[in-house]
Amino acid sequence: MYQLYYHPGKASLAPHIFLEELGVPYELVQVDVPNGMTRTESFLALNPAGSIPVLVEDELVLSETVAILLHLSDLHLDAGLTPELGTAARAKWYKWLAYLGTTLHPDLMIYHFPQRYADDDAAAEQVKAHAYARVTRALDLIDAHLRHNVENGRGQWLLGMQYTAADSYLYMLGRWSRSLPHPAHAREHLGVFLRHIVERPALLRTCEQEGLTAAFF
Repeated sequence: MYQLYYHPGKASLAPHIFLEELGVPYELVQVDVPNGMTRTESFLALNPAGSIPVLVEDELVLSETVAILLHLSDLHLDAGLTPELGTAARAKWYKWLAYLGTTLHPDLMIYHFPQRYADDDAAAEQVKAHAYARVTRALDLIDAHLRHNVENGRGQWLLGMQYTAADSYLYMLGRWSRSLPHPAHAREHLGVFLRHIVERPALLRTCEQEGLTAAFF
């Protein structure tokens, strides 16, 4: 059985959603991030980076959201939620996971916590403004991609007709954008994406378990 170390609404949300989508047995272990549990000796022994999520599977201890999503996807190919190896769809899936994980995710973190990257309040405001510009470009790009899929009859998800772990990840990052001046849900096609994804039973179960409102917009 898997164990997922998580905190409600944080970077563990995407793997949690995907575990529910897969319908496999797992156990949740809540980590009190605001009160410093990720900095305790016991947690650092599990993940020296001091961050969540962490997935434990027998002797394997795996951190990082994208790595966990890739690993779970590879282990459960029969679930129909992962493109076949060696296909163009698989390559595009890698691209979207990489884009979300290396562009949108970190830029949203910088936007929300600019003081970590600056020495004073004025500098933090500059950092926040630059992060917001990058987040805006990323969300516009994703919105345009979703529009292209729909206009060409290719479906509503990042890969078109096939729901994948990348969509779970995009939902999580869409939540994180909700306090922005122009959040994900305010864009036409990202808004449609989010309205569709919150109808999925697995996502609703996940949000109920974490005490979150699925339709946050």
